[in-house]
Amino acid sequence: MELDDGALILYMREDGEGLSGWKSISWDGGRSWSTPVRTRMMHCLGRPSVGRLRSGEIVVTYRIGCGLSTSLGMHVETPDEARRHLPDRHGYPCSGGDPQVRFAFLDNDRSICPDSGYSGWVQRPDGSLFVVNYINDDAPRAQIRGYCVGREDWFLFPEGAIRFDWASDPEGQGHVARQDVIRRQRAWADGQDWSKRVPTQK
Repeated sequence: MELDDGALILYMREDGEGLSGWKSISWDGGRSWSTPVRTRMMHCLGRPSVGRLRSGEIVVTYRIGCGLSTSLGMHVETPDEARRHLPDRHGYPCSGGDPQVRFAFLDNDRSICPDSGYSGWVQRPDGSLFVVNYINDDAPRAQIRGYCVGREDWFLFPEGAIRFDWASDPEGQGHVARQDVIRRQRAWADGQDWSKRVPTQK
């Protein structure tokens, strides 16, 4: 997946440990790659399907393997989070503050022989995602299943940011500052021209 500055981020499954997915970065168009580092994509045992939203945020749908179960998960992060712990153009690791990541389960394969999580997705004009996946579940054979996923299914905050740094107030007025942040983000989102496609959008 390509970022605005030309960096390529590679998201990788990992079936040995089964603990997390991994990522690597290339600054030369894919000719060389950095040493992989862990992502926050838990139990990534199936093909990550990655792309950018019109807001610039990054979405990865993938198979979550935990024990004998498989599920379809969705990992969303900012470009800054994507670069976290990876080297910049000069080889220095990029650090960051609070994690800018959100996660949602989209489906769970209940079959005694589960085989779910090879997915793909596109963003629709209204901002929602249309996700497709194959899954065994309650059918005699694997089926293709589709999902419409809105932002409100994984985050109650307007487009363009995954916030963590909420204002706090020991006197109990933090909710006022948080609502102000939300209103300003909503105004920013409403002022965007969402008809322009992100070049690296799926």
